Order: sequence, then C-alpha cells, then structure tokens
Amino acid sequence: TLAKEIGAEAKVLDPIEGLNADSDDDYLSVMRANLKALRSALGCS
Repeated sequence: TLAKEIGAEAKVLDPIEGLNADSDDDYLSVMRANLKALRSALGCS
C-alpha cells in the first residue's frame, strides 16, 4: 500500500453507515470520535 511504501500509518474514520437505533453511539458521538482521529493524525491538539 502507499502508506507502507512511505512509512505512514493508515487511519480509519467511521462512515456512520452502520449507526442504528440499537447502537450505543449517536451521530454526534461518532463525529466526535472522527474529529479526535483527525486531530491525532494531523498532530493537532
């Protein structure tokens, strides 16, 4: 993969497609988790 070739780590964001009424998560909690992952990947505080 490209990430392997350049020595980078691939990160995954939750596409929210699997969210349903039985899930413990809601839209905002999933988006907050995605934001946290983006901040971590970009080195933001």
